[in-house]
Amino acid sequence: MCVAGFFFMIVGGGAYTAWELTEKRKAAARAEKNSAKEVRAKMGKDMEKLMTERLDADGRPRRTDFRLETGKSATTHAERAREFLNGYANDVVAVQNEYLASVEKAGLDNVFDLNRMAADPTFQETDRILEESRAATVTCLRKLLALADNLPKRLDEHGFDEAIKRDILQGYNEGKESPNSMLTETWNLELSLLDEMKKLCDHLHATRSVWTLEDGQFVFQTEEARKKYIEIQERIDAIDAQKSQIQQEAQNKAMKRFKAMQQ
Repeated sequence: MCVAGFFFMIVGGGAYTAWELTEKRKAAARAEKNSAKEVRAKMGKDMEKLMTERLDADGRPRRTDFRLETGKSATTHAERAREFLNGYANDVVAVQNEYLASVEKAGLDNVFDLNRMAADPTFQETDRILEESRAATVTCLRKLLALADNLPKRLDEHGFDEAIKRDILQGYNEGKESPNSMLTETWNLELSLLDEMKKLCDHLHATRSVWTLEDGQFVFQTEEARKKYIEIQERIDAIDAQKSQIQQEAQNKAMKRFKAMQQ
């Protein structure tokens, strides 16, 4: 048997010809590409659903038991990336739920309830509510920032190739470079809001002898006390409106991006 014939028996006859190997690689690449497109659409649908579940119509966070699907045996790079991002998103939701549970337990929703305030003449309960709510907000921000800071390490631990890591980290790096990223800006506004609420309660405590409650309203006996109350209330309303606008704009932008992923 000639050398060429023997070579063909081993490489050609026994396995694949060079042409067949090339075609197999091309087919695998096409399958991977098609899979990536399908997974991208699923990721868009995942995130759109999660956004709907974790935010209300005004873009404000709300508690949810909804979680994105994880734990399945991914077979492609794109599927593994989807699993990774779903797990990361679920961690963010868990932190948000913990925060909302904490401020609910503290009683923040009722801090300005007139019946509650009437039963708290020393404002000790009011101070406790605001202090615990501020502590919960600081803890939440720290945990969310820690999740963001730990993202590159988590990617390395999952063994993604450099191309996928670049794609995932692109948005992360843009956010880190922005001094007014939505995460820190929104939560800093929340802290400012709580600080102004504390100022308002301190003012009400300090002027307790010159105001009464009539028809669900604070009625002040001095113009000075009334003006200061209005000034603080206007700052609270302005901060709340700014925070709501940022949240709504971020939600609209994200939803647009997630819908585009599904096309």
